[in-house]
Amino acid sequence: MSVREQLQGAAEPYLRQGETVQVIFTGQTASPLVGAAVMNGGLIGGLIEGAAGGNRLRIFVVTTQRILVLDAPMPRGLTWTVKRTDVVAELPRSTRLGPPSGLWYKIPVDGKRVRVHRRRFAQIREADRLAPESPWIPSGATPG
Repeated sequence: MSVREQLQGAAEPYLRQGETVQVIFTGQTASPLVGAAVMNGGLIGGLIEGAAGGNRLRIFVVTTQRILVLDAPMPRGLTWTVKRTDVVAELPRSTRLGPPSGLWYKIPVDGKRVRVHRRRFAQIREADRLAPESPWIPSGATPG
């Protein structure tokens, strides 16, 4: 089973009837160095993780109706399984997540910054491309 399929399986219980996933990708709450050390399972990673309050995985589930941000424990070693998730935030579907830049792009979620690696930038751009137009109308303009 691919990582994408595992992420979609973790998101499935949180979807509303008729809601479909458009884009799904991950980020992390701690700095990239902490994440790398923790994912490698080293002693230093464990010490840094404890000192930093823990590195958590965030799953961005972009659907036709909204954007869900789920919390899950970071995978350990080479095994990737998402066993438990919780909803961290629910954002309107019109929310723009990008444009991403740099090596690690930071998305503010629930008062914290979630860091997304550039390998996931294509998913952020796709989510923004599929977002409905904002209902905001500039001052002095008249709706079509």
